[in-house]
Amino acid sequence: MKKLAFFAGILSATTSVFALTLTVAPKANAVSLNAVDTVVIIDESGSMAGEQSWIQQVIPALESAFQAAGFGSGTDANRYGLVGFGGGGSGNLGRTLTANGNQLFGAADFSTAASNLVTSGGFEDGYSAIDYTFNNYNFRSEAVKNFILVTDEDRDNGNNALTSQNILNRLQNSGTLLNAVVDATFRDRNGTRALGIDSKGSAYLADGSGGFTKSAGGTAISGFGTTIPDYVDVALATNGAAWDLNQLRQGGNLAQSFTTGFIDIKVQEVVNTGGPTEEVPEPLTILGTLTAGAFGTQFMRKRKQMQAVRSDA
Repeated sequence: MKKLAFFAGILSATTSVFALTLTVAPKANAVSLNAVDTVVIIDESGSMAGEQSWIQQVIPALESAFQAAGFGSGTDANRYGLVGFGGGGSGNLGRTLTANGNQLFGAADFSTAASNLVTSGGFEDGYSAIDYTFNNYNFRSEAVKNFILVTDEDRDNGNNALTSQNILNRLQNSGTLLNAVVDATFRDRNGTRALGIDSKGSAYLADGSGGFTKSAGGTAISGFGTTIPDYVDVALATNGAAWDLNQLRQGGNLAQSFTTGFIDIKVQEVVNTGGPTEEVPEPLTILGTLTAGAFGTQFMRKRKQMQAVRSDA
């Protein structure tokens, strides 16, 4: 059921720290939403070790970008949660990973929660995991609600009562943004392969040097199984974005462009959702010097461990 994908290191830079500079136009008006509640909902099957390591690097950088945009200051801290799914046993439809006993926590504690992720599963139902998150988490009314779904499979149906329409209704009715990092291919109107696309039809293209450019006519042209109707269409309908994790898996400048674009567009979505009556001018620029160093070493160690398990099987 699960394809095993052993791929090269996701990033190939030489440092282990995200250095981010965010330039955001001041908000024109006071807003009522001034913090972000973000839950990462991530596949725990055998091919996901790289993405699990990647998201641990992304969250602290995303937090810095949110704060630079005016979210999460003072007593209104941004909060993060982590839900794993597909890990086998009773948790294969969704399970909470806590940090220091807390279900929602600061960005600095995200890696503590993520240290309990597994890569042993083979049945992945992202709808059940989204449903689980709604049923088990309490979000603040004054915070932007934000789900990040990361999986390289389409949906394995673990609950016939869940459909794309009722999952979308629940996301929309609660005002929750969904970003989908999935096995899908995107192109712009010129046929150029894109890192991802957003709900306005914009496509984000790698620029060859770790950054990205914006193009028009972004569309999903293919995906693993039913990934596009399962996840891409739903994410776009919430005013979120969808991203091609195979671009991330290429490593090097392409992975750097992917991560820079992902963070940049994620912050833009939250700024727009957070209540400015005047849209923040484009572009919202993040200049990222992205990682591998320690991350690359960690990823390669996980890859070797997975290969060893596979050869012993």
